[in-house]
Amino acid sequence: MEAKRSLFIATAVALWFAAGAGPKEVATRAGHASVSFALDRFGHLYPEADTALRDRLDALYVAGAQAEPGVVIELRRDASRPQRGPGTR
Repeated sequence: MEAKRSLFIATAVALWFAAGAGPKEVATRAGHASVSFALDRFGHLYPEADTALRDRLDALYVAGAQAEPGVVIELRRDASRPQRGPGTR
């Protein structure tokens, strides 16, 4: 019975990552005590995170290189991820 439960959780985690959920969201939904546990166990299901980060950093570098000196570059969030800040949950 435990093997079926583990398979169910692993499948759910894979689907959550594929749907764009972040590691914290996945850890919370899976009932893991920490994000590090979720990433240690299921990090191989989240390979695009590194590619996505590199792409965002490249875009920031290009925007900064093209900006006039002293201009502040606005950081844009991924549209697929909800904006979080003070007063939001």
